[in-house]
Amino acid sequence: MLYGGGGQPLHANSLERAWRRIRERAGLPGVRLHDLRHSAASDALMSGVPLGIVGKVLGHKSPRTTARYPHIADHALAEAVARMGDAIERAHHSKRRAR
Repeated sequence: MLYGGGGQPLHANSLERAWRRIRERAGLPGVRLHDLRHSAASDALMSGVPLGIVGKVLGHKSPRTTARYPHIADHALAEAVARMGDAIERAHHSKRRAR
């Protein structure tokens, strides 16, 4: 249950009216509150927060639920591939030096 500033239960219509005003002022008419959860999960994961932690923050019981949330940006994918390549190259060089 959500509560308003006066400690009274916040009703769905009140929340919807407030959210509509916020969207109108921000120029984001089609954005849902749930969309913000997806964006927050994506931003957190792209910043390096582990999936399990993001799931706990979102209140998910299953990592599978959290795994459906993120929408990873192309630049984050490219960075991840570059980091993976760097790790492979470091491992290869360390094996060659060990011989």
